[in-house]
Amino acid sequence: MNFEEARDILLTKQIYVKKDSLDRVYKVLESLGNPQDSFKAAHITGTNGKGSVCAAMESVLNRAGYKTGLFSSPHLVCVRERIRFCGSMIEKDEFAALFKRVFEVSDKISFFEIITCMAFLYFKEKGVDIAFIEVGIGGKYDTTNVLPPCELCVISSVGIDHVKYLGADLESIARQKAGIIKKGTVCLAFVEDENARRVIKEEAEDAGGKVVFIEREFKVEDYNWVSNSMILRSMKDNKKIEYGLIGENQAINASIAKAGLEVLALKSFKNIDDAAISAGFKDINLEGRFQIIKNEKNTFVLDGAHNNEAIETFAETFKKSPFLLQDTVFVIGILDDKNHLKMLKALYPFLKKAIFTKIASDRSIAPCVLADEMAKLNPEIETEVHDDFDAAFLSATKTKVVVVTGSFYLAGAALALIKTQENRNITDKKRCGEKTGEK
Repeated sequence: MNFEEARDILLTKQIYVKKDSLDRVYKVLESLGNPQDSFKAAHITGTNGKGSVCAAMESVLNRAGYKTGLFSSPHLVCVRERIRFCGSMIEKDEFAALFKRVFEVSDKISFFEIITCMAFLYFKEKGVDIAFIEVGIGGKYDTTNVLPPCELCVISSVGIDHVKYLGADLESIARQKAGIIKKGTVCLAFVEDENARRVIKEEAEDAGGKVVFIEREFKVEDYNWVSNSMILRSMKDNKKIEYGLIGENQAINASIAKAGLEVLALKSFKNIDDAAISAGFKDINLEGRFQIIKNEKNTFVLDGAHNNEAIETFAETFKKSPFLLQDTVFVIGILDDKNHLKMLKALYPFLKKAIFTKIASDRSIAPCVLADEMAKLNPEIETEVHDDFDAAFLSATKTKVVVVTGSFYLAGAALALIKTQENRNITDKKRCGEKTGEK
């Protein structure tokens, strides 16, 4: 079985049902030798920010000389993005071999269950010093919660999302996320709502763990819109540090990551120092988070903001960007389990032109519905509707600045098209005998 065959089978398993047990995953892992018990891990959940926190801590530990694993979701272009070793994606042949081993044990489990088992096997066999594991949805019944008590667990935020599976209020969602806390573990939580805090504290006490509610350390000092980075200033010691992501929320994510690194440094990870944190924060590698890409014709801003909290944070960052005053078009798609009206309300003050499109998912809201809602908010906004994303993107490139947001699916589709065009340009230049800058 090659990578393409493994990937195609895996993608047919993209189903999600509400669970109240992890028994079937435990059975599969037992048949595979319980790889989840073989490595140290940090377990991170949160409505928003968990991917950034994972990536920041992994980057620092990697720069500190440790062998690191990273399991994250969703992927933007290639499914191999989800499983990384020391910052690099799993190789195609390794992916195929691991998929075959898991699939031969059970062909009844879902996409996320399969790829979680694959990641745990991979981290075991690579002998990682620590793996950073991002929760898929919730926490308590998320597949990743088969992990034993971890070196650290984190709740990066609690907001309204995935209400069908987690509940419609902050207390219910907080209870699900606090399900990752286990006996003897320390959980760092950046949660401001008092009721959510109370629930998390209760769950931690019941589990025999400890929760520490942390405060924001960093504030944004300056943006570098060219290098996709920011300068953050610590409110503790007034020192400045470069951070390789852009966004108002990223100052909070950096604060959470720093607090998590301090916990790990008190344990067995003694190489975490200021130099490692500085290098790791600067070189953090994470796409689809206010990601700016420029070519000869366009500037693209890709942001997977997919819920109310994320889109409001995107709006806060966008209003401070130079793109606010430029000729800009927004390409927008939203899934049907989101509060699309609130998301559109957060965006419409910035819109002169909007192209609504369909996400490659059966959960996509029809773009004509989004366009109708936007017309009610502001009939002066110029709108287009395209069911086909490629057509929407092509139309958008007639405008200098193209913003793609509303979904990670959409940001990933845009990124794939941009990379495809970049590869074509490189190929064309090679044919013409031009230098491409490749080594």
